[in-house]
Amino acid sequence: MKRALIVGGIVVVAIPAVAIGAAAWFLNGDAVKARLVEQVRRSTGRELTVAGPVTLGWSLSPTIALSDLSLSNPPGFARPQMAHVDRLDVQLALAPLLHREIDVRRIAIVRPSLQLERNAAGQPNWDFRPPAAPAAAPTTPSQPGADRFRLMVGSVDVTNATVAYGAQTVTVPHVAYDPDTGRVDGSLMTGGTRFALGGTAGPIAATAYPIDLHLNGDGLAASLTGTSAAATLSMTAADLAALSPLVGRPLPSVRDLTVSAALPGPGALRVHAGVVTLGAVSLQQADLTAASLNDPVTLT
Repeated sequence: MKRALIVGGIVVVAIPAVAIGAAAWFLNGDAVKARLVEQVRRSTGRELTVAGPVTLGWSLSPTIALSDLSLSNPPGFARPQMAHVDRLDVQLALAPLLHREIDVRRIAIVRPSLQLERNAAGQPNWDFRPPAAPAAAPTTPSQPGADRFRLMVGSVDVTNATVAYGAQTVTVPHVAYDPDTGRVDGSLMTGGTRFALGGTAGPIAATAYPIDLHLNGDGLAASLTGTSAAATLSMTAADLAALSPLVGRPLPSVRDLTVSAALPGPGALRVHAGVVTLGAVSLQQADLTAASLNDPVTLT
């Protein structure tokens, strides 16, 4: 009995100790930074700069904290950087590291800023397709899985984000995603108007995961329903002119507006307006229809 207790005690102490040792080897600050920079470069063709320190908080759920991160724009854009994040916290589960699994319990992104723009050729900087890489010289194959880890991601929290496009800026005080339930909750503000964001998305691990997202505020109700492969965008607005702050430019008065469009297409487009006012011209009950977003529009 005494021997069993001793063995049990050794096991209880040894398992966390081995896990912490594995984490200490894998979660070296410089190694974390190098892996992250290389993965971003390989996936997007962009350069990630981590100017601040990488700190590690040790516990049964260790946390990696990175600060002052910047993501470059491709050549040919007005700004050298597309995005900046003040702080990124990644909380991990300790035991899965023993099985070469990275179980991210929580990601917290603090004060990210995103600058969206197009270059002179009209190409957007949010196109993350990496440039074609030249054929690599053959190398000696490593042991299967020697440098590969299985990645699992838990909840994501974003606070105090800003997204800018031209003269328009949208602020996101908070948005959270829970992968267990697929729940999305948050809000965004633009032009002094707050919009509530809610709904579900996921599980994202699926090839075409379900989406049911809603945006509401100041006479606007919009929804995106379907799957990540094919969804329907629906919107109703008491008056389109009231949404001018959302797009950063004056919009005409279009009362009792409803819009339905299939995304990404091909799919039907339907627009109904109770009253359309364009300067001195007023239309009563106008309807626009099209077989798809790329087809001619019929006005009735």
